[in-house]
Amino acid sequence: SLLVANLRNSRVVTEWWLLICVLALWAIVSALGWMPRESFPDLQSLAKVAYQLTFGDGGALGTLGDHIASSAYRFAIGYALSVVIGIGLGLVMAMNSAAAALMLPMLRFLYPIPGLAWTPLVILWCGLGEKAVITLIFLSAVWPVLYGAYDGFRNIPNRYLNVAHQLEANWVARVRRVLIPAALPILVSALRIAHGVGWRAIVGAEMIAALSGLGFMLNLGGELRRPEVVVLGMVVIAVISVVFDRVFFQPIENSLVKKRLR
Repeated sequence: SLLVANLRNSRVVTEWWLLICVLALWAIVSALGWMPRESFPDLQSLAKVAYQLTFGDGGALGTLGDHIASSAYRFAIGYALSVVIGIGLGLVMAMNSAAAALMLPMLRFLYPIPGLAWTPLVILWCGLGEKAVITLIFLSAVWPVLYGAYDGFRNIPNRYLNVAHQLEANWVARVRRVLIPAALPILVSALRIAHGVGWRAIVGAEMIAALSGLGFMLNLGGELRRPEVVVLGMVVIAVISVVFDRVFFQPIENSLVKKRLR
């Protein structure tokens, strides 16, 4: 009874009970042999290929660690570029009405175009490989950051800017001490959305324009008719995204909520 009570009070069970139920159902169906293994793997096959690709020789499939490292490297660069350029352009547009009037029509025209729709052009510009994948991640993730930064900076109360002006703060001090802290809640939400969009885009980009990475592993697993490899790639992609969100974004969000409640 104590174990049951602890499980009920466990935050993991509270937040992830539906996923836990799905995994339990998957295990039961797999054990009973009701799931066609040529279409979807059982847990034993998934665990076996995970061990093989992590600790053994994956052959043509490579190793899981190398694929994760390749995807993480490309995502880090593409996402960082989207953050720097998106926040920079959003700040310029919010602080300069002439710049906003000039740039907004073009941005509204480009925004609906999915990042992966640029793939043929990006391959023509960059060829296959690192540059193409990084560019596609950037083109997917930059828009949420840009629009989030624009809205966040534009909606800062004028009294904040007036105080900074009265204190004769220079431009750098205004941005660092006033603008970014005031716009931070919207910026964090925009960065969070951009992270999800960019991480999803990397899979499609690597399927088309790379010879390594999790997207490439997924694609190769499908071509080799290895559903356990495909599902493993999907699981790894989801786990990495959730861990990054919990480690990076969740603490910032909790801190902002606490400040609002004070």
